[in-house]
Amino acid sequence: MKNVDLYFDLLEQIKNLNFKDSKNLLPLCEKSWPLIPDLIADTIKEYGAFDIAEIPAIERPLPYLACRNDVEKLNFLSDLVNRYSELEPWREMVSRALNMIEVKNEIFSYIKQNPNVKQKDLKKVFPKIDYDLISELLYAADHLELIERTKSGNTYTLKLS
Repeated sequence: MKNVDLYFDLLEQIKNLNFKDSKNLLPLCEKSWPLIPDLIADTIKEYGAFDIAEIPAIERPLPYLACRNDVEKLNFLSDLVNRYSELEPWREMVSRALNMIEVKNEIFSYIKQNPNVKQKDLKKVFPKIDYDLISELLYAADHLELIERTKSGNTYTLKLS
């Protein structure tokens, strides 16, 4: 089986996973990463350009890797997206995930000191941090069971697990 065929097999498995299934997501993505250079080369050879708009193997694991403080894998992805000009659209996403580690540590420290804080209140506590980044981080942390997010009206109550 060609590497590109294997990549697309893995892609189908990734796409079929529930977003909450980080346990199975991460190994599939890791298997896909070394295949991406062949995907680029094959796509350019066949179509004359690399015009793929999404690479779930890069995109989907980023918040989970950040929540796990997995700097090694995030640095691997950073090296990958910086090595190939075709992957330029993913550079900001990977950089954002690396930044998310620092944000996570600040937010988790605050949650530890303030159990049952409302998620929406974090906007006021951390006004310089993009709230979408906070939400994405907390969503992933909940699925990794690092925090408990309990629905409370139009927001969530947060505490460390």
